[in-house]
Amino acid sequence: METTNGSNLLGRDVAVAMGLVRKMEEVRSTFGADLGLLKIKPVKIHLQDDAVPYSVSTARRVSSPLLSKVKIELDRMLECDVIEEITEPTEWFAPIVPVPKKNGEVRICVVSKRLNMAVKRELFVLPTIDDILPRLAESRVFSLLDAASGFWQIPLERGTAKLTTFITPVGRFFFKRLPFGISSVPEIFQREMSVLFRGQEGVEVYMDDILVHGRDDKEHEERLQNALRILKSAGLKLNNEKCFLRQRQLSYLGHRIGGDGIQPDPSKVAAITELQPPTDVPGLRRFLGMVHYLGRFLPNLSDVIKPLNDLLRSETVWTWDTAQDNAFNKVKQLISTAASLAFYDVTKPTVVSADASSYGLGGVLLQRHSDGLKPIAFCSRSLTEAEMRYAQIEKECLAAVWSCERFSTYLYGLDNFTVHTDHKPLVPLINNKDLDRVPLRCQRLLMRMMKFNPIAEYVPGKTLTVADMLSRQPLPVITSEVSELTCDVSVFEDAAHTAWPMSPSKLERIKQETSVDSDLQVVKRLILEGWPKYVGSVPAQAKAYHHCSNSLSMSKGLVLYGDRIVIPHSMRKEILHRLHDGHQGIIKCKERARLSVWWPGQGKDIQELVTKCLECMRDRPTQQKEPLITTPPPSSTPQPTPLGSPVRGAASPTEESVSPAQGTVPACLSDCPPVSARMSSTGRVIWPPRRLKDFVCY
Repeated sequence: METTNGSNLLGRDVAVAMGLVRKMEEVRSTFGADLGLLKIKPVKIHLQDDAVPYSVSTARRVSSPLLSKVKIELDRMLECDVIEEITEPTEWFAPIVPVPKKNGEVRICVVSKRLNMAVKRELFVLPTIDDILPRLAESRVFSLLDAASGFWQIPLERGTAKLTTFITPVGRFFFKRLPFGISSVPEIFQREMSVLFRGQEGVEVYMDDILVHGRDDKEHEERLQNALRILKSAGLKLNNEKCFLRQRQLSYLGHRIGGDGIQPDPSKVAAITELQPPTDVPGLRRFLGMVHYLGRFLPNLSDVIKPLNDLLRSETVWTWDTAQDNAFNKVKQLISTAASLAFYDVTKPTVVSADASSYGLGGVLLQRHSDGLKPIAFCSRSLTEAEMRYAQIEKECLAAVWSCERFSTYLYGLDNFTVHTDHKPLVPLINNKDLDRVPLRCQRLLMRMMKFNPIAEYVPGKTLTVADMLSRQPLPVITSEVSELTCDVSVFEDAAHTAWPMSPSKLERIKQETSVDSDLQVVKRLILEGWPKYVGSVPAQAKAYHHCSNSLSMSKGLVLYGDRIVIPHSMRKEILHRLHDGHQGIIKCKERARLSVWWPGQGKDIQELVTKCLECMRDRPTQQKEPLITTPPPSSTPQPTPLGSPVRGAASPTEESVSPAQGTVPACLSDCPPVSARMSSTGRVIWPPRRLKDFVCY
């Protein structure tokens, strides 16, 4: 019942004058080391209809050094009426795992995995820190109450208590109170505590942590005494060592809250900053989980942790390189220097500032105070591979929409709020509400924003609030044209690296093969030293690159042709087969190659691979076009056919049929003279003029 630094907030004389000493005496029994018992109807653990009982045949062995401590802990639990020994057969019972504590004692953990698979969840919603913090906006005095072994103060209905039976080397026991480790128990406990404090102003309940807050000492004291009276009448006991009363600042759910705003809990910050780099994917996931919990304090987080996120891809081989180490240290630096955030106040003007980079989205929720805009929370995430290929206006639109959705807890239901963007074409798209003239992808994005009431405003990039919040990561000051060129090159490199559809491990392998490729080593030297003017002066290994020397460059150990990677000899066959995945045609393979890779003669190599692919040849259609059959010219000199004469070539019933190869030639066509290929004069080709009626067939 002291402040976190060990000093009382109020002097004894003041406390006596306010009657606080007398009031605390009235509720002194609420504080103590012994367990209480909540005066409610015993709760049940419900099973699914198709639950199958599970039990083990023998207890797990416990090491000799821990066995005596396990017996002591079981005796203590029996004395506190938490467990009861059982000798009759039960359908359910599970083994235990003793876990040593720092104080030398052990914690008995029951392995309830199979029981949890059969438990029917209560589905009572637990509040989040985002739900609680807005209600603390005007509070300046706080108290934190902690229920002593909270679960063990909830009685368990005897009919379902035997589901919790566990076996030890010294016998079998079952819980008479709510046990730890069962999936529905936290929801049951939260439900009972929420019912206990329902309708109480200034009291926030999260599991066994009860936060009492007020705008001043008087209001806080009234709420605190009321909360203590409720706990006393309910029979709940508090842990004296973990209770902090009448504080100006205290730690709550990983956050340091006070009248001046919100900061990360110093203990959480210390735990993260003292971590060593992870050595595997599970360790990296644990680290990123801790970081994301404090993400509201960390602007531009997605950009910083991108090298770490790349290692989580299933196709990526674990490689902890310089980029990952720099990102790891940068995250720890950001957390250790995190800025203070303000409490959200629904009555203050609200601003969402959103921005998009080449591979990430960032946003910040702000509110206008008397001394300017103050940040409420930050958010960020990485772009997917598909989103990286969006046009810039689509990325900016996505950033605005996603930021509003991320902060929907604070924005949904507001009459209006402002969206700041540094992309001017986006402003009319958001404000006009006319989706018919909006690009299709932006149209779909803006439809997601229709539940909000935003008013977009253009803010130049140099004054964008997000950029102001990123002042702890300043860019180098550009002082000359050379610096501007260096900055442009850096931006180009980042854009090129982002566009390559390759994993970091693949890029690292290309870099290694490039370093041992003799031809590319010569090309590297010529890029640095300059290319000879005439191709005859170029070394033989680099002659194939001379025609495109102006487009060649180097970046991070790779040789680039424009924004495409020059592939070393040893990997070209592999890349060719990757380009031909799916057995697409020559044109499609060349289009895929133009996205990211190049080498001299690439087009010819692709064409040769596709034309010689056995699977493509086997599946190629065999249907050929019908051949054109020509009719040979007549061998005799044409004679005029009188009108009314039968058509020459028409076979009579007694005549032999004409060969199908020769066909039947009408008289009007057979009168045409044969044309010799050696005739060179037009006049020699045209036969003597005849009357039109001589060529009419009837």
